[in-house]
Amino acid sequence: MDYKFSKDAIFNYILLLVTFLIICGMLIVLHNWGICDFTIEMNSLDNIIFSLPMVALYLLVFLAATAGFARGKYMLEKLPLNMRLQEELKTRTMERANIKAKIRSGSQVKLKDSFSDALNNLVASRLSILAVIDNKNEVTGVLTSTDLLLYIQEKLKDNEENQLLDLHNVKVSDLKLSEPKAVEVHEQLQSVIETMIQHQHPKLIVTDKGKFSGTVDSLDILAELIEEQLC
Repeated sequence: MDYKFSKDAIFNYILLLVTFLIICGMLIVLHNWGICDFTIEMNSLDNIIFSLPMVALYLLVFLAATAGFARGKYMLEKLPLNMRLQEELKTRTMERANIKAKIRSGSQVKLKDSFSDALNNLVASRLSILAVIDNKNEVTGVLTSTDLLLYIQEKLKDNEENQLLDLHNVKVSDLKLSEPKAVEVHEQLQSVIETMIQHQHPKLIVTDKGKFSGTVDSLDILAELIEEQLC
């Protein structure tokens, strides 16, 4: 039968053999110095058990077991953010993630609402994104704090300061809305994170069959995953 061993297996075997020989050499030095006394004659089981080669073997097994325990503990503590985290991302969906603050109620405005309403909603909700919905609660666009600032900048550029005093007459439908970056409530967390990275948006609109459901923040997902690993 033809046996083939990997390079790692051969390397580990040689490493153990070299370590065993080093331990034997150190024990021989200690024996010659009179610090430790080992049995030389192996005419009985007790003598064999306490012989120098066997003591070296005991020490080698102890070192290997200690190294294995340390490696296992490291993998258990450090790898959840790799292997176990990847598994969580593949199996957990938005609705199954059980994050109280993840799918936020989220502030939304309608097309008929005024500029002032949108601004007040942004300030009150402390969010940087608003979902613009129609009468059927379907998301038609996204309004961000940047969109509002750009609108004000355009008015100032055109020397229309007086119009800034009458923002309540400006409707959301008059503003240039951003294309909504939305994810479905049934999507996997991995897909949600990929969408955030692809579009460079830390906050996304969450919809349920096209209907507005809330917003999701990257920090909410991160906190959920870390909390799950610590439980």
